[in-house]
Amino acid sequence: MPSVTDRYDPLATETLRNPYSVLAELRAREPVFWHAGMGSWVLTRYADCVRVLRDHETFARDPRRTGGTVPEPSLSVQTLDPPQQNAVRSSFMTALRAQDLTGIEGRARHLVGERLDQLAGAGPFDAVSEIAVPLSVAVVADLLGVEPPPYGEFAAVSDAIMRSMDGGLDPALVEPGRIARGQLSELVDSWFAASSRPGLLARVRQATVADSDALARSYVKNTARVMFQGGYSTMAAAVGNAVHTLLTHPGTLERMRDRALLATGVDELVRFDGPVQGTTRTTPVGSSWINQIETWFGLLTRQSIRRSTFASVNVLIKQIRDYIDSWNSEAKPFTWTATAEEILAKVRLVQTNIKKLVANNSK
Repeated sequence: MPSVTDRYDPLATETLRNPYSVLAELRAREPVFWHAGMGSWVLTRYADCVRVLRDHETFARDPRRTGGTVPEPSLSVQTLDPPQQNAVRSSFMTALRAQDLTGIEGRARHLVGERLDQLAGAGPFDAVSEIAVPLSVAVVADLLGVEPPPYGEFAAVSDAIMRSMDGGLDPALVEPGRIARGQLSELVDSWFAASSRPGLLARVRQATVADSDALARSYVKNTARVMFQGGYSTMAAAVGNAVHTLLTHPGTLERMRDRALLATGVDELVRFDGPVQGTTRTTPVGSSWINQIETWFGLLTRQSIRRSTFASVNVLIKQIRDYIDSWNSEAKPFTWTATAEEILAKVRLVQTNIKKLVANNSK
């Protein structure tokens, strides 16, 4: 029977329908494993994921830190690591804090009320296409201070962009996503060129109008595109998931009618079935994480494989899997103990020895 890691397919219908059972099994049995389809290590435990996401020096957002490239349309706050992202992020956060969020919330409530009034008594309806999509487009457009695009058209563009993020597993998704990003970029360009409505985008544009750096302007425009796309897709999915959860758990729906629970209940409802199931980071060559992986394989070799005899490849595989199961049952992170001074001292020693060898060979 295939192992749980072999059976884990993020795009499989059953996984998309309910990823939580397989994720729970992975956390219990193999919380860290290599996924051949994605060509990456997969982490499923909360503490491990938080550690990776907070360690910006070891784990990179920016592919250029690992020798990759980033095309100009993709340069945004999402492809930068601290501290390089600080200037762009600060510009958008400053503009966000200046917005009338209470007013935006009030207009969102009014829109939902109008949609529900229109749908009342008309029979069954699709909560995502009839409520979540128009609400999400309208709210994010209101926040940015732009004219909302047609709901249906934008939903199709957004869907193509979101699906293309799984291009590593399904290459056929890449090209439609590229085309969709181009369409959304054209829309954002039109906002920068013509929109005069007050909002977050106007504040950001004012802050960068005197900046003659074309690259900086690209980061700002592309971050505005990412903010619109990401804000819409996350909100629409969260609303859809929340409605589905409440309808499949009627008792929860009744409890949520208690206003005392709303302060924390809505946040917990979104976390219960979140709109995002994963994210990625890359590891710069020579980082401490690579060294830790090498250390672990060294332990595997010394403690389980070396000086052992295996009657077949299957026996070897079983030996390795048994060791991994044993390790994962009491897994603890390696502690990096060497100081920068110690490492540099070893580097200087190696440089000295190399110079001596070169000098001796030249005689």
